[in-house]
Amino acid sequence: MKREELMQYILGFVLITFIIGSVIGKHIPQDASYHDFADDCTHYSIPNFWNVISNIPFILCGLLFFVSTKNKNYFFNLIRKLMGIGFITTGIGSGFYHWSPNNYTLVWDRIPMTIVFVSFFHLLIHQKVSENIAKNSLIPSLLLGILSVVYWIYTEHTGIGDLRFYIIIQFYPLVATFIILAFSWKTIKGRFWIFSAFIFYIFAKFFETQLDEFLFNTLHFSGHTIKHLFAAAAGISLYYWVKKTTND
Repeated sequence: MKREELMQYILGFVLITFIIGSVIGKHIPQDASYHDFADDCTHYSIPNFWNVISNIPFILCGLLFFVSTKNKNYFFNLIRKLMGIGFITTGIGSGFYHWSPNNYTLVWDRIPMTIVFVSFFHLLIHQKVSENIAKNSLIPSLLLGILSVVYWIYTEHTGIGDLRFYIIIQFYPLVATFIILAFSWKTIKGRFWIFSAFIFYIFAKFFETQLDEFLFNTLHFSGHTIKHLFAAAAGISLYYWVKKTTND
């Protein structure tokens, strides 16, 4: 069995495992404490000021994707536009969410992030797995990603709460990306930028989950605000990866 075929089988097996686990697993409601951020200060009449305005770099990152040199390949141009739209709307949606953190405003944060995750993952699939799979599954995957968020908020509204399918959309691409990188690291175009994006993403999650309250209590500048800046830096790294991948 060739290395590429083995990778495809592993990716398929992991996807099936995710799906089966979600189907037979219990409902996963949104933890209410998710909306509790250390910095809830109001400045200039803007509630949660720093967590709101620290989303501006996402918008600037998204604009970069629209000033890139266009490629003759329709799929590449579509990915660039989708990622640009994803980051711009993430900045707007996340700012809207942090203005008034609750499940219903969180919808407008999660849908744009889904667009970014799915678009990035499909460009990677196009590069290292299968061009046809990437092209044929992009739009269905985007629709499923959006529907997973719609399904989650609907279940929250009915009093059940179920994040299982959103978790697939968010975490399967992450796991699958590690698998693809493990099999193809030496031949991945622009791998430095992918590595940089992952490093920034890890820092973002660390500041968000471990240092939010500590930093706010010591420096009056929360870990969640810094998380936005690292996440935007990851987005800029992805911009340079997309540029490298689609221009060569």
